[in-house]
Amino acid sequence: MPDTLPTPASWPSATATRGDVPIRSDLEVAPIWELIRRERRPLPPHDLHGCNARAWSLAVCGAEVKHRAADFRRVERELGIGFDRFDNPDAEHQGQFDHEARAGEVLSIQNHLITADGYIATLIRTLRKQREANWHRHAASTTGDLRAELHRRRTIWRQFLAALERYKAARREIDRVPVREAA
Repeated sequence: MPDTLPTPASWPSATATRGDVPIRSDLEVAPIWELIRRERRPLPPHDLHGCNARAWSLAVCGAEVKHRAADFRRVERELGIGFDRFDNPDAEHQGQFDHEARAGEVLSIQNHLITADGYIATLIRTLRKQREANWHRHAASTTGDLRAELHRRRTIWRQFLAALERYKAARREIDRVPVREAA
C-alpha cells in the first residue's frame, strides 16, 4: 500500500458529497498513517491494584492491543479505506500510539518468559527422574542446561521489567496530553 492515497478527480470517492459538503477531501494530501493517527483515540486510563506484574501486564497490555485493533477498524470504516490483511497483516500498526507499541512489546517479551518457565519446569522434572534412576552423567548435563535456562530467564525477566517501564512511561505521556473527543 502506498504511503499516501492519491485520489484522482475521476474517482467517485474524490467527488463524493454529503449534501453539498465534500467528503474527506484531506485524503488527497496526508500520508495514510497520519490520517489514521488523527482519528484514533487512546484507551481511557486504567489501573489494576492487588496483582503482580505479570498478571497486570497481561490484563492492561492485552486490553491496549485489543483496543488498537478495534479502534483501527473503526477508523478504517470512518475513512472509507480498507487494507488487505493477507498482503499487510500488520496494517493496524499504522497510526498506533507509542504506548500501544510498548504494550505489544511487553506482551511479546511475556510470551518468551512463559516459554522459559515451561522449559525450566520440564528440565526440573527431567532432572528429578534422572536422579531417581541414578543417571548421574545425564543429570549433570541436565543441571548445566537448567543453569543456562535460569540465566536466560533472568535476562528475559529484566527485559520484561524494562519493557513494562517503557509502557508505563509512554502511557503517562499519553494521559498527560489532552485528547480531542470524538464528534
